[in-house]
Amino acid sequence: MKAVMMIAGKGTRLKPLTDYVPKCCLPIAGEPLLHIWLKKLKASGIEHILLNPSYGQSYVQETVLKAPVRFSQVILKPEAEPIGTAQTLLRNRDWIGDDDFLIIYGDVLTNLCLDCLCAKDGTKEPLMTLATYTTDKPKEKGIINVGKDGWCKDFAEKPEKPLGNLAWAGIAIARNNLLNHIPEDAIDLGSDVLPKLITSMRVFYRKHTYFQDIGTPPGYLKAQTEWGNL
Repeated sequence: MKAVMMIAGKGTRLKPLTDYVPKCCLPIAGEPLLHIWLKKLKASGIEHILLNPSYGQSYVQETVLKAPVRFSQVILKPEAEPIGTAQTLLRNRDWIGDDDFLIIYGDVLTNLCLDCLCAKDGTKEPLMTLATYTTDKPKEKGIINVGKDGWCKDFAEKPEKPLGNLAWAGIAIARNNLLNHIPEDAIDLGSDVLPKLITSMRVFYRKHTYFQDIGTPPGYLKAQTEWGNL
């Protein structure tokens, strides 16, 4: 299995911190977020990782080289400007190949068990399995309406009238044929792809799993105080 970690965002909401340090490399309780993710991926046996920086490529490269774990392959595919999460997957179709793969938004801090997310339950195989959590800001997130069987019934990105408070965490396991279902003109996974795949997606939810978007000053400060206490 491979992993595509989306790190192309320029972190404008975290300026001036991100003037010199890419968002994915900001420290969380003294450790770069990227190192936290690399250790988590290594622990799950995932050896092939793609990163798509749109700035600070040398900083990202140096952070990878200083990581306390080693991989068969960590490849950087820079984007001069962020092209959108859906386009990132399409552009790297050849690298993904025939493997199932993880999609990870690189500004998410979590203690999610990746092995649990990737485990198959013997039922009909979904095109994607989405990691989810409950949010108190549903109008700002991708919101899922889920049936009793654990399959998605509806998905809406930042809905004006949310149907609930179960949000996509920006982490998913995708089957290798997902790329065949992404329109060539799609830009964003949340807005342009997931709403069209609702009958093919399952939901993964664990009540006490921690998720925190570090992309805003309040979120980043909250992560600093909470991560060390987990």
